[in-house]
Amino acid sequence: MYKYFFMLLAITGAACASTQPADRAAGNVQVANDRYDQRDSTIEVIGEAQNARPALETRILKLVNQERQSAGIRPLSFSPQLAKAATYHSSTMATNKFFEHRGAGEAPLYDRVTASGLETDHVGENIFETSESANAAVAEECVQMWMQSEGHRLNMMSPEFEKTGIAIQTSDNGENYITEDFAH
Repeated sequence: MYKYFFMLLAITGAACASTQPADRAAGNVQVANDRYDQRDSTIEVIGEAQNARPALETRILKLVNQERQSAGIRPLSFSPQLAKAATYHSSTMATNKFFEHRGAGEAPLYDRVTASGLETDHVGENIFETSESANAAVAEECVQMWMQSEGHRLNMMSPEFEKTGIAIQTSDNGENYITEDFAH
């Protein structure tokens, strides 16, 4: 039997944003400069493109938007800034093995979102944890669990939210941590 956990957080209204150290998850583009010398100024870029999203994250966004569309609500658009904030939080949970909206020493959600470069006045967050391997079935179970929870459903179905970013990170003991951040 697999275990599932999920939590919800929504914050409305203005708040003071503070700057935060650079995102620890930055670095999805790497430069191989071992071939670089004064005669050759070519830089080879390796790694994922900035807008590439893993299949599970794309599947969750599709499922969330299907729920919204079936209720007559405009679909959410993908936000690289919210994905950056979600990646930071999922990575922090996976590394430190906790399941909360805010870890020890971690900035609050609003500050994480604004530090990622997004200006907004309304944010929300859903999180999910599972020991099941990351696959399409996990995406469906995650969205179903969120739909069965009043607070999570409110975040997913709020017409005030226009953008989302989703991230999944796996801890060294195999737990998968999914974060979906929402913003206006």
